[in-house]
Parts: sequence; structure tokens; C-alpha cells
Amino acid sequence: MRVVICGANDLAGAIALNSLSPVFKAHQAMLLLCDVSLGKGVASPELLEFHHFMSDLPAQRYFPLIERRTRIKEGCPLTPRELAKKHDAPLFEVTRQIPAPVWDRLVEFAPDVILSVRFLVIFKGPLLSLPRYGIYNIHSGELPSYGGVLAPMRAMLNGAPAAGATLHQVDAGIDTGPVVGVRHLQIQKDRSLLWHFCQVYSLCVPLFEATLERLARGEKIEATAQEPAARRYYRFPSDEEIAGFLAQGFTFVQAKDYVELLGRFVTC
Repeated sequence: MRVVICGANDLAGAIALNSLSPVFKAHQAMLLLCDVSLGKGVASPELLEFHHFMSDLPAQRYFPLIERRTRIKEGCPLTPRELAKKHDAPLFEVTRQIPAPVWDRLVEFAPDVILSVRFLVIFKGPLLSLPRYGIYNIHSGELPSYGGVLAPMRAMLNGAPAAGATLHQVDAGIDTGPVVGVRHLQIQKDRSLLWHFCQVYSLCVPLFEATLERLARGEKIEATAQEPAARRYYRFPSDEEIAGFLAQGFTFVQAKDYVELLGRFVTC
């Protein structure tokens, strides 16, 4: 199968991409990589700090430093660029849109499937119909109840016992496509939001692997249409919601979590 994997050049994105190593190994893959940015007007100190440790530091400082290593132990997590190099996957970096040269390479690659994991580009127009078997997305919340951004935070704030992750087919909407399956991560109050984010995407990787196997055998993929009445779409939280999150004893970033997560890449 020819698979285009669309991911993010940040800590959660790198962990998710490493969990997709079997897909890189078993299929002909191409990697599209985007940097993650906050939305315009987001000025909360807590969200800015979260973004700094999740995205800015890994992409701009830690990953380039890690990539200087000349020897990597077997089984050691790789940065997104190292993953692409190891598996001979063409790598293209994009922003909020697919530039014409990258689009031409996608058409030439003729993907069977596209998978989006923490990818900021909105799929629309000809891109939606490019892959033979469609586009799939791993969303960091349980759909249809937790669409939009920062879904694990919303689950934590709402008192849910677990945060969800959803593998769904992509249609012309945002987080609206039919659901293939949902997996759950037990919320741990002594762990930060950043830690939950870095765990949740990988939950649905086995579902996607199984989907690829069924597609390769020519089988139909069973997916359930989302109930519009149950749909909830969250935008960035207000200052009041952030205060409520902190008042419940939750944190956005913790040193112990960060050292543990980043340490996976730097201790090999």
C-alpha cells in the first residue's frame, strides 16, 4: 500500500509517528510534516507555555540537536526526520496549505491512503479525492463529543474518567467524518495535560494498522456516521476555563513528565 502520513514536528507528533513505525516498515510511505502554531489571538500564559514545551523547543532546539547523533540504538525513538530517513520515506515540510510542488509529488505518488495525525492542514478540494481508499484522521478526543482543539483538556475539565482518541474517515468538515473506532486513556490527575496529549494519539494506531490490512484485502471498512445532535466542537479555552482547569488541581506542563517524555529520545 502507498501511504501518505501527515504529522506534526513536535513532541506529541514525534511520539505518534514512532508508534507508526510498523506502517513505515510494511508499506511504501511518504511523510508530510507541519510545524504546530497557536491560533491568532491566543495569549494565555498557560497555553503559551504549553505550546513552548510541546512544539517550539522540540522543533527548534531539541530535535535538531538530537539529529546530530551518528549512532542510534535499535528501538530508540526517532525524530520525524530520522524516521523518514530510516524508512526511505520522502519528506516534505508544509505550513497551512499544500504548495504546488508538494501537490505534484502527491499526485505522482498516487497514494492509496492518507493518514493525518496532529496535522494542521485542512483537507479539501481535490486532495479529498486523491487517495484511492480515502483519508483517515486520528483525533485527540472522543467524537462526536470532543471535536476541536485541546480535546484531552476538555475531558479533564469536564470530569471525565478517561480521554478518548478517535480514528475517523475525513470528509469535507472538520472532525465530522464517520468513526472507525474510539480508544480511551485513563486520566491521571498527577500527570500534566502535555503528558496526556503525548499518549493519546498512539491509542488508535493499531486500529489504523488493522484498517490498512482490511483495505489491502479488498474489504469494506465499517464506519459509523456521527450523530449531529451529539456533536460538540471546542475552540481554545477562555481564561475562566483555564482557571477552572487549574482549580481542579490539573497542570499544563510538569518537569517530571517532560523529562520522561523527552528522555525517550535523548537517552538512547
